[in-house]
Amino acid sequence: MVQMTSIPKKEQENMLASFWSMLRECESKVDNSKGNEAVLRHWVEQWYGQWNRITGDNKEPIWKTREKQLGLSDPSDAAGSTPSV
Repeated sequence: MVQMTSIPKKEQENMLASFWSMLRECESKVDNSKGNEAVLRHWVEQWYGQWNRITGDNKEPIWKTREKQLGLSDPSDAAGSTPSV
């Protein structure tokens, strides 16, 4: 695998936009899968953590937001709190 020590300044915005687009596409696939995408679900949660670390955001997958709204989740279980792989 190519070692990247930095993303060239002129490519940073495109890289973030591409990453976000792919993340949301995978999130949609998981959310519509009726529970049949456990591995992809895990990766989407990890990628949200990565996104949050890179951007300083506090975003989370739609299913975590839905669980919070329904009172079904542990409040300490925030996106990005799981260790990276």
